Amino acid sequence: MPRSIVRLTAFCTLLAGCASSGKMLYVSQTSASLNPPDAIFACTRANLDTLGYRPVSLNLIERRVTGRKVRPDVQPPEPTFYQAYDEIESQVVAGGASGETALNLEGHTLYEYRTSAGPWVSERHASDSVQTDLAQLTQKCGGVK
Repeated sequence: MPRSIVRLTAFCTLLAGCASSGKMLYVSQTSASLNPPDAIFACTRANLDTLGYRPVSLNLIERRVTGRKVRPDVQPPEPTFYQAYDEIESQVVAGGASGETALNLEGHTLYEYRTSAGPWVSERHASDSVQTDLAQLTQKCGGVK
């Protein structure tokens, strides 16, 4: 059986298993505040850095930032495994008629592999560490004074 068919079959099986589980792999939190969007965005950027997240994308116009923290404590016994990392995606949305500003956060845990076909990333269930970091970020910046 050709190698590509074996890979395709394995991928489809994995995809079907993920789709049928019904559980989301990432965690999300939203908090509302009466503070100005720029203050919440500045707080989020500063605290991502404090928590050890390196910015990997930044959009000042839409007030979006994504931070990534490598997890050296994760070392599964897979020969193609390269690294694991937690990722937090943040967006600050200015409120409408209510005047509230929303802080939307998503936390992901990703495993990166290096193969002869090139690197690829697999999302896993959100780790306890990214969930804790998300809660800290929400607590510090969700109600900025």
